[in-house]
Amino acid sequence: MLKTGDKIPEFRYDTPYRPQNSFYALAAAKPLCMVFLPNFGHPLTRHFIARYAEDYAQLREVELVCVVRSRPEVIAAHLPEGKLPFTLVCDAEGVLYRYFCIPTTKSRLKAYSMLTVKILNEAKKQGYQPPKDEKLFCPLTLVVGPEGKVLFCHYGQTLTDLPENCSAIRNFSRNVLNQARQDGLLSPAVPRFKGHGKLSALENPELAPEKQQHIREAMSLLYGEEEQEEEDGE
Repeated sequence: MLKTGDKIPEFRYDTPYRPQNSFYALAAAKPLCMVFLPNFGHPLTRHFIARYAEDYAQLREVELVCVVRSRPEVIAAHLPEGKLPFTLVCDAEGVLYRYFCIPTTKSRLKAYSMLTVKILNEAKKQGYQPPKDEKLFCPLTLVVGPEGKVLFCHYGQTLTDLPENCSAIRNFSRNVLNQARQDGLLSPAVPRFKGHGKLSALENPELAPEKQQHIREAMSLLYGEEEQEEEDGE
């Protein structure tokens, strides 16, 4: 099983629309939050993917990747390209699931949470019937940095033991990335607005401290807390 500090080797993955993509290239731009789910048609997968799509705009420091046990052509036939704002990795054969030792169980008593029961009961009302002797895959949540560095790893204890939405991903990933920088697993953050843009006025030494404070307060109202965080980091 994976743990923080491990390194995932380079591999190629398929999306519903692009075959043989580089995992390292995907992780090069910004850290990834990878969530491993059942097949794309499973009610639990549909539930969480819908939640992630709803508030995807909350993510800034990490990129979301959902891994599903489905064939690319099956998803592509029902989901137009561009419908989801995040990357969908298809692993119908379960190669990654086995490599990362994602646990399976047939015990609903162990794997079901109250949320699991609620989601499946709603699905049954719409005609869903779970297969007999279904093998249940508990979720895996990873935060992965450049060259496959594992910055965070959580093997779910139940079928719904994973981030509930992108707001939750954003909240915990900030702490993960800050800790990874302190541990030397991730390079220090580079200010996005250094020398130009909305923070450039604060770099003007001719501005009085009182006026700089007014600018900070105005930017905080306009752009939220992230602008203040960028300023503090600079």
